[in-house]
Amino acid sequence: MPIISIRFGSQKTVTLKDNISPNKRAKETKLKFTNDTVRAFVSANIPLQKFDHPAIREWLNEHIKCSAYLGSCLNSAEAGDLPNATTLRFLYMNMLKMEEEYEIKEAVNDQAIVILCDETTNGKGECVFVVLLRILLASEHKMHVAGAKVLNNAN
Repeated sequence: MPIISIRFGSQKTVTLKDNISPNKRAKETKLKFTNDTVRAFVSANIPLQKFDHPAIREWLNEHIKCSAYLGSCLNSAEAGDLPNATTLRFLYMNMLKMEEEYEIKEAVNDQAIVILCDETTNGKGECVFVVLLRILLASEHKMHVAGAKVLNNAN
């Protein structure tokens, strides 16, 4: 990016880069905070619609003002101004899904794997067919969900 300098009389020279960089960093920090928050809620099996609850919004606005994680003090509107559950579900969950798919592909690349297929029920009582992957010679026995499909008919 070219650096454009502007000088107003005897005032300090301000570059375009100086003005854009803090905004870009703030946007990247907020994006990382939102991604990490969604990942934490999903990992803890906490439904994303909890973000829409007034008590959660109030707590976020009150307590997430200044954090070492965020890198600087933010006003409460910025810290607690996470997107609503619908936005989190459709935008951030898709980004999280793509990241997870990439990590799974990288983990199983050129590895001997076991493919397990199973049938289970979801919270609605529907029959779900699940395909799981596990690396054979891995030090940890982590299962990866390769796919899941709600079945119309089951035995």
